[in-house]
Amino acid sequence: MVERTEGEAQALSVTLEEPYQCKLCGERFARSVTQCTSCGSTSIRDVVATGGEYDVVSEDAVRHLKRKIEFCWNEKKAGNNYIKHKFVKKLVKVVNLSTTEIHEQLRCGTCNRFYASYNGRAATPEEMEKARAGKIESVRTQV
Repeated sequence: MVERTEGEAQALSVTLEEPYQCKLCGERFARSVTQCTSCGSTSIRDVVATGGEYDVVSEDAVRHLKRKIEFCWNEKKAGNNYIKHKFVKKLVKVVNLSTTEIHEQLRCGTCNRFYASYNGRAATPEEMEKARAGKIESVRTQV
């Protein structure tokens, strides 16, 4: 058991005005949210429950995460021009059969181009079976 001084105990019990913070970009929230309004990440932490201190995040380091994607990066060259299409956000659950992990992959809904993986965790036995049966998309990586 860790003994704390009276001052440390009081500091840990302080309620913050914005007790939630995005793990990706550092944005702070007054109430619990499921998705960051600045960068779209679903990784939100309860600051009070995890020590009561904010992560210090430089605005320069995360500016690119907060920029809204308007057009898909998957452009096709046609002669001297490029053909592009609007980005349509689509989240797809994908099981990695090699590492037994499941993630939500952010993709373009039009062309299926991969952008990012979110919410990685160990896949349950049921999710592994569904992936092997083709009911959940799956991939294999070399480990």
